[in-house]
Amino acid sequence: RKRMQEVCISCHTETLVENFYQQYDNVVVLYNTKFAQPAQEVMDSLAKSGLRTPANFDDPIEWTWFELWHQAGRRIRQGASMQAPDYVQWQGFHDLSRLFYTQFVPQAESLIAQARGAGKTEAAAEVAKVLEAILARPEHVWFRGSKGTEQGKVVP
Repeated sequence: RKRMQEVCISCHTETLVENFYQQYDNVVVLYNTKFAQPAQEVMDSLAKSGLRTPANFDDPIEWTWFELWHQAGRRIRQGASMQAPDYVQWQGFHDLSRLFYTQFVPQAESLIAQARGAGKTEAAAEVAKVLEAILARPEHVWFRGSKGTEQGKVVP
């Protein structure tokens, strides 16, 4: 990183280079803490509780997770590294948010509901607890509030 910054400073001011790396780091931290790590927590919980199979890509939520991590997440990180705000926002965080809130969360809730219906109440409760904790975080509480349900509560 230091060597790359030295290359940048050969054409740009030190302040510009420092600001660029600060913005880049902030984008990566936002992506990781708001979406990637929470989604990984859900995926791990689903696997641990047996609510998804060990095989990859045989459950719809696994495809959604792949799109969150690889497709939108990669566009965000690469867009930030190349100073391409359109890729960070519209092709990155916009798509990522849409996938997370309109597909990933409902798919996790559906798996929880299916497990409850199949009598796997303990496994369903474990995953619901993880998902509820994530959706109760400050960066996600708006989501439940906008649906008119109790904030932070998973409604299968």
